[in-house]
Amino acid sequence: MIAPLPFQLVVISAECHSLELRVLPQLFELGLAVFHVRKPAWSRAETEAYLQAIPSQYHGRLVLHAHYELALRYPVKGVHLTEKARQHSTIGQLLRQLPGRSVSASFHSLAAVARHRRRYDYVFLSPIFDSLSKVGYGSGFDLAEVAAFLPRLAARPGY
Repeated sequence: MIAPLPFQLVVISAECHSLELRVLPQLFELGLAVFHVRKPAWSRAETEAYLQAIPSQYHGRLVLHAHYELALRYPVKGVHLTEKARQHSTIGQLLRQLPGRSVSASFHSLAAVARHRRRYDYVFLSPIFDSLSKVGYGSGFDLAEVAAFLPRLAARPGY
């Protein structure tokens, strides 16, 4: 018997590996709790075809990074708001149509998290470490600062 996976979350790269749709159900079977569908270059139709290729029993573990209106048609876990989406005037209206779904976002500074007032179930901070693959893409965070900030963030509703 294979032991359950030791992680709860995966964010996949923008590229789609040829085996991704075959491996993903296996990861869910092994205990993967949440999979972020991050395909920024894809059209709505491509994203919908991807969702249709994933067995429906796993849709509740998917979080969409784009084409959020698909969350109205598919019972996905939630949406991950990009910086651009957070600034869009209709995002609040969409979120009101998705009660009970998770809402997450990415930030590149602790100050940006502190300034932002929307309630999120969780946020990503990046880059925490210097990138190995992107030259000059260094960490924007001091880990001691992050550790001191997290308890304050945890006290805010929605975090």
